[in-house]
Amino acid sequence: MDGLQQRKAFVRQPARAVLFDFRPPMDAGTCLNMLQALTDTLMLAYHLSGPSRVPLFSLIVLGLYPEALYPLQPVTGNQARLLGALRELKNMCTASTLPASSTSCLSEGIDEALMQLRRQQTLNNGSNAAGQLEITIVTSVSSSVVHRQLSSLSNCPTLEYVKRIQVLCVHDGMSEQDDEMRLLDDDNQSELLASLLDVLPIENDVLSFQSVFNCWLHDCNMDTEHLSLSLPLGSDADAGSTGVTLKCDLYERILDPALLSSCADHFLLTAPMDRSCDAQCGNKQSLLATQQNMMTRLHHLTAVGLVASGGVCESVLYGMVRGCCVICAATSTLPPTCCHSH
Repeated sequence: MDGLQQRKAFVRQPARAVLFDFRPPMDAGTCLNMLQALTDTLMLAYHLSGPSRVPLFSLIVLGLYPEALYPLQPVTGNQARLLGALRELKNMCTASTLPASSTSCLSEGIDEALMQLRRQQTLNNGSNAAGQLEITIVTSVSSSVVHRQLSSLSNCPTLEYVKRIQVLCVHDGMSEQDDEMRLLDDDNQSELLASLLDVLPIENDVLSFQSVFNCWLHDCNMDTEHLSLSLPLGSDADAGSTGVTLKCDLYERILDPALLSSCADHFLLTAPMDRSCDAQCGNKQSLLATQQNMMTRLHHLTAVGLVASGGVCESVLYGMVRGCCVICAATSTLPPTCCHSH
């Protein structure tokens, strides 16, 4: 393994905006499940040391009109304001009458989120690290309905600032497979909007929402892959063939407790962030310096041998998603890289 190259982690985290759609059949139970998962993720991000993993956040509710409970601003240093916005959303959820509307203001909500991003960029003279916005829409209506309402955004010039529009559909209507086919058959869908839109059916429980929101804590720097794995040629390979190299990203499965100020005396012996021997033995000063710099190596691994698929127990392969190669380690997963150069 060659670990001489290094990269700085968590330097290109996108801004995050959550748009909560109160349109029926949205109910208080779904709202409270989403709210619990969102609160857990944001409070964890707030208390993690090192570069902010959620640098900017916005919470917008869609009722009769878009209402920004928490306009786009930093999470760090704004705990009281953030908790106040989450409490206000909880009060809306538990109210006898939700601020619902039969018409959609979804496009207006996205416009509001983009306006907040441009305002932040102006205030920071364009120097803010979060140059792109990732929008998460939580709704109970059909994804095909959401898509038709978003079609008006196809010619919006500010879409260039959007990294992704993720639609979390919580409903028991038509099958999501039929819904996705409708999306694919829509001739009016622009290529840009098609590349941005990500429809995700989700179960109505806290853990399902957490699995989505916790992805915000991953390193989103796509300038380079985090790890490359070179595989040897098989015995039946053609003459002159070259080996296969897998490009992977490195995602944490377990957060190091040392990243929390209340657990600074505890740390993982095998962590995603590279540490010196002294740090792994408990050198607190070296450990804290590593957290602040968040420097991690670009690993280059070479497989010395291959195991036939028939010789691997199925339990080892359990959990691989949609046929993608996901390699699990003690504290990390290695999904295919999202690097834009590959």
